[in-house]
Amino acid sequence: MPNGSLKIGRNIDAIPSIHGRSVFAQEVRRKFLADRYDCIAVELPLSVAPFVNQGVDRLPYVSCFVYQENSGKNIYIPIHPAESIIQAIRLDKKEKIDLWYIDADVEDFQTETVVLPDEYPIHKISLEEYYDCVNVAIKQIEETPQQKQRETHMGVMLSELSRKYKKILYVCGMNHLEGVKKNFELNLPYLESPTEIKTGILYNVEPSTVYFLQGELP
Repeated sequence: MPNGSLKIGRNIDAIPSIHGRSVFAQEVRRKFLADRYDCIAVELPLSVAPFVNQGVDRLPYVSCFVYQENSGKNIYIPIHPAESIIQAIRLDKKEKIDLWYIDADVEDFQTETVVLPDEYPIHKISLEEYYDCVNVAIKQIEETPQQKQRETHMGVMLSELSRKYKKILYVCGMNHLEGVKKNFELNLPYLESPTEIKTGILYNVEPSTVYFLQGELP
């Protein structure tokens, strides 16, 4: 039975996802078409929005946005339809509702590796039941300072958006939802700050290499 673990506040539905796995992109589409949302929020910083939006406009052709941090490290954002966040942006563009990029813009971005069970049972149970099971393991992982920073920022942003919109669909990484919910409930003040758009290149992806970018068959 549903227990509300994918709800944030009174008007936000969350889709916690394993990035790049198509079953979660399908869940985004199913949930979006089953309800009436006037806002979508995604776990990406506003600083990458122009290039990601351009890449989404190119679909079904696959792209990859690459930018360089001050340290010289390259950051890669794959843009393909098997990614839940990209699916959400794609649906938003089609339906023309408000879209918010709400992740914190951090320097020295740290990739988070979380080993989780096979996600395909979601087709037979539900995303909520799957999340409740894996969340037991996620809670055992110690949060990094950067993860806390990002979750605080997203929680504050969602708190602000929940006062402006009737119903919001929020798409995030599987291991961020609990932290975001906790920060949302703190009702911290929203302090707007200027955004510096990333400088980078949006690459076309050679069809023969799409498998290596997506991590599963197209």
